[in-house]
Amino acid sequence: MKSYLWPKSVFLYPLLFFILLGFLAFKNIDIKSPKTHLKNGFYKIEAKALTNSEVKVLNPSYLKGNILHLNIKLPKDSYIKGYIKVKNGIAKTSKDFLEISKPNNRDLGLLENVKASLKNRFKNTTSNDWSKDIGLALLFGEGVKALPEDLLTSFSVNSLIFLLIISGIHIDLIFKNLSNLFFGEYKDVFALLLLITYIGIFMEHGAPIIRAVSYLMVSVLLKTFYRYASNIKIFFISGILTLCFNISFYKSIGFWLSMIITFYILFYLKSVDTPKTFFGKIALSMELSLVAILSSMPMISKLGPISILAVLVVPFLLMIVEIYLVLGLLNILTVFSIPIFYIPLNKIAYYFGDFVYELNLRPMYFKIPIYYGVIFDGLLLLSIVFIKDRFLKVFSMIFLFGLAYAMWGL
Repeated sequence: MKSYLWPKSVFLYPLLFFILLGFLAFKNIDIKSPKTHLKNGFYKIEAKALTNSEVKVLNPSYLKGNILHLNIKLPKDSYIKGYIKVKNGIAKTSKDFLEISKPNNRDLGLLENVKASLKNRFKNTTSNDWSKDIGLALLFGEGVKALPEDLLTSFSVNSLIFLLIISGIHIDLIFKNLSNLFFGEYKDVFALLLLITYIGIFMEHGAPIIRAVSYLMVSVLLKTFYRYASNIKIFFISGILTLCFNISFYKSIGFWLSMIITFYILFYLKSVDTPKTFFGKIALSMELSLVAILSSMPMISKLGPISILAVLVVPFLLMIVEIYLVLGLLNILTVFSIPIFYIPLNKIAYYFGDFVYELNLRPMYFKIPIYYGVIFDGLLLLSIVFIKDRFLKVFSMIFLFGLAYAMWGL
């Protein structure tokens, strides 16, 4: 089936996407929160929901009894465990940063017991806290909730937090490795079924994960059975499927970040040739990192600092993450019982965490009004689509970053 996406429909998909961005701009998805007495920074808490946006802190002890007003809706009488971030006295969080136990639904089922059992096996094989925390984040989909505050801060200020929040990048890495286990015309279908099983048992079903799996599912089925390969159209279909899975995902910061970054990366990949050499692939990975940082900058700037220098280390850190995920899958298949698998797994996690903890990529702070953020993303998309020379394309993106810093840098 032939696709006429490019360039015949070059204006259709950006127009549709910016209608969605306009909806996000005019729809205030945050609940207005009263100020707290807490200083700026991350706080790892356990709390009970008193209302749909008000919680009473149970842990840590120095915050016990504090009443916090959050920017998300929670089931009344539920329990939460995870991170909040305080900025200028306002406590904010996302469901991607929290583990939420709904009332009257706290007993573990069969799959939860399997996951808990493997978690315990994993924890018994770890020799240090960072290995355990990073393993829980990547292998069991707990993301930033598993990290201590100091390590989370290091990942956040260096714009590397996405490495630990299971998203399209990780799902794609896991899928490619699972696909190598099979042969034949339908190997991707078998890998997809195994991936869905793995995610269903071990991963939390947050918005970025569901969106990534939806995209992969639609892509594999259409390309395998219908030889259809319009990635932009597949992107929109998968977005609709994600919202059909849970309509409340439209309030999730993780969902919108995943949608925005994936949209821009797909357009960038469409506009450049795929490199065949190792160094060409490294260069492309850096360019895609730049696209991801710039496209998400208007939204990320409201949550924390941005480091443009992250593009220099992301390709190499992604290689480490891929090796870690491969070893992690081997350990899960062998129930963390073979030392030659779990010892290197722990070493990689420890040195990975230690490297990021010591890293300083010169973070910058921005205050970008959301309407100007839509304009900024529009200019970024125009530079990706209409500038044909690859060097000029990259230069224009760096220029846009400099312009944003001059106008909205703090």
